[in-house]
Amino acid sequence: MTKKITLNKLAEEMIRESRHPFTVNDFAKNLENRWEKQISESTLKKVKKILINHHFLIGIKDDDFIPFRAVIERVSHISLSLQLGTWELKQGILIPGHRLMPFN
Repeated sequence: MTKKITLNKLAEEMIRESRHPFTVNDFAKNLENRWEKQISESTLKKVKKILINHHFLIGIKDDDFIPFRAVIERVSHISLSLQLGTWELKQGILIPGHRLMPFN
């Protein structure tokens, strides 16, 4: 018996797989295609909330997003030098997220 994937898990999987900028409408169309069912308007609003709050995505405009993965792949050939903050040094961790910016 095959396990059915939930819509939330499918959305999460698609976000993790994404490598290019997309709009909410693009994401919704792809989600419907993979879900193989039409998605209600109220569910689309929930999906938009997921996109807005997801830690793997950068909101560019109201309905446009770019995955962190796309940014990292775009700058992966560049050597980066980061100066650690006092808190990071004391804790022995690196928090790179607040230093990343989307590029055109």
